[in-house]
This record gives sequence, structure tokens and C-alpha cells, in this order.
Amino acid sequence: MKKRTGHFSLLEVIIVMVVLVLVLTISMVGFGEKNPGETVIEMSQTLNKVFGNASMRSQSFQVQVNVRMVVEDEKPLKLYLEMVKANPELPTVNPEDMTEEEAMIHSDKNYNIRLWSGEDDYELPADVKLTEYEEIVNEQNEIFFYFYPDGEATGPNLKVMIGDRQFQLSVDRLMGQMVLFENQDI
Repeated sequence: MKKRTGHFSLLEVIIVMVVLVLVLTISMVGFGEKNPGETVIEMSQTLNKVFGNASMRSQSFQVQVNVRMVVEDEKPLKLYLEMVKANPELPTVNPEDMTEEEAMIHSDKNYNIRLWSGEDDYELPADVKLTEYEEIVNEQNEIFFYFYPDGEATGPNLKVMIGDRQFQLSVDRLMGQMVLFENQDI
């Protein structure tokens, strides 16, 4: 029998190298870029949560709830919930921005009163991009979806790009739920 001199055999070195390569390969999968499919799932979960909260609050409190989507260049899309005593033909005022006297003056039927603006805002994944939205965005770069106490909802149809995939996003008018489907003909 040969006496070992403290060196590793070639077979032992190869086995250690194979194990290291396997460990590194498995660990690198978790650090790669986000899969577009994961982004679609994350976006749809966020939108379902926002639209579901808006619909539930509208029906529970018997007021209109707006989902305000803020579009800013090179920033993720943000969504905010607002409960409004509403008439769509009238301007909206925010009672938090005025004195009690001013709020009393505006509380008549000449203005919409913003009853509540959510502290909780929602953010869509950074790689979700709106396309062809210029005609529906207002001066403050906002797009609105409206939810009513009777369960109905309204809002624009949006085109959303995730990587090289294009999706159509809208709200179901009767149920107030998100509708998302992929456009196959880009």
C-alpha cells in the first residue's frame, strides 16, 4: 500500500470541481434577470388587489372610488385609491388642503369632495411600460379608473408592454374586475 504524501488525487479534484460548478449554477439562476412571465404575474396580482379594493370600498361606503394611475417618464407606474363624493361634471377639491371655512363653502353641490385619499399606494413592476396612452392622460399625467357603489366600473383600455410582449388592460364594466389579455398580433 502506498503512503499518502498530502496531495489530492486527480479524481478527488474533479469531483470537487463538478460539485462547485453545480452549486454555482444553481445559485446563479436566482440572481438572473426577472422572467417576463413573473412580471406579468406580479402586475396582475397588484392590479387585482387595487381594483378589488376599489370595488369593495365603493360598494361598502356607497361612494365613488377612483383609481388614479400616475405616469412618469422612466419611473414605475403608481396607483392610488381615492374615495370621492362625485359628480363627473364638477371640479374636485381636497378638504385636507383648505381651512374649515373653505371646506364649508365648497361642500355645496358645485364641487366634488375628495373624502379620502389612500395612504397606501401601489407600484407596478419597473419593466411594465404603457404604450399609446398620450390621448387619455390628463395634464397631471394621470389616468383614472372609476368604481361605483352599484358594482359597475369604467376606465380606459390601456396597452402595456413587458419586454417584447404586449398586453391589453381594461376594467370589466359590470363587475369592476381587471381584464388582462395578451395581444398576439404586434
